[in-house]
Amino acid sequence: MLSGGFFYYSSWHIISEKFLPITKKQKLKALKWFIKRHFVTTIGQTEEIYYRQKMKMLPRDRYFQEISSRISILSFGGPLYLAGLVAGFSEKNLVLLDELGDFMGLAYHLKGDELNLLPSSEKWG
Repeated sequence: MLSGGFFYYSSWHIISEKFLPITKKQKLKALKWFIKRHFVTTIGQTEEIYYRQKMKMLPRDRYFQEISSRISILSFGGPLYLAGLVAGFSEKNLVLLDELGDFMGLAYHLKGDELNLLPSSEKWG
């Protein structure tokens, strides 16, 4: 699973002494965040596979949650959170970065879905 590889890679490098100039407290905070987000990502990926296999559409509210769960950490959330942590952001601002990563991932995925559903030759090359 892509998220599993990302989680392992990120965790290994967060705890390695040479990866980021952060304190042990910051490393622990990053690992806790990644564990939580990895669990949520796994649920989102499982949900997507389940609905595809059943050939059913997700309810609209679940569709947005599933996208957020599945891709935000892999594309935007993880890098934003780590950057904020290294920069010494407050907990409030780290939460805002986490939310921003979700919204950016959602926008990115929705655009991809739009292109999949409504392709035009000029946009597809």
